[in-house]
Amino acid sequence: MCDPFYAFYIVFFFPGQVAYYCWGEDYWNGVLVAGSLRYCTVLHFTFLVNSAAHLWGDRPYDSNSVSGENPIVNIFTGGEGWHNWHHKYPFDYAASEFGISTQWNPSKLFIDSMAKLGLVWGRKRATSAWAMSRERRSRDE
Repeated sequence: MCDPFYAFYIVFFFPGQVAYYCWGEDYWNGVLVAGSLRYCTVLHFTFLVNSAAHLWGDRPYDSNSVSGENPIVNIFTGGEGWHNWHHKYPFDYAASEFGISTQWNPSKLFIDSMAKLGLVWGRKRATSAWAMSRERRSRDE
């Protein structure tokens, strides 16, 4: 669990320090302007996942689902635009079928990096479930 003060520091005070040290802005102006701008931007991109990714995009994994695979949303949200896969297989930590070389997914890259350091374990993938589902559909056709 994250310490609330630490989260508040990352959201507001860290952008204030960047503004102060990098381009000479007054520290409290940096906290209020840069911190608030960062907070507002992150909220908008988070809500973008549950609006744009549910309206627009391909539905290759579950055509009955409202959510879609939206690469534009994915760019802004750091890997969360592959929403059709996420709704079909919610237990998959990667939120997408492919890796970083095929689909832009920095969230998966970060989790994989932390796993290499031993800080993450028990990751679950849905690729075998998807392969079985695809094979079953091809037999039925």
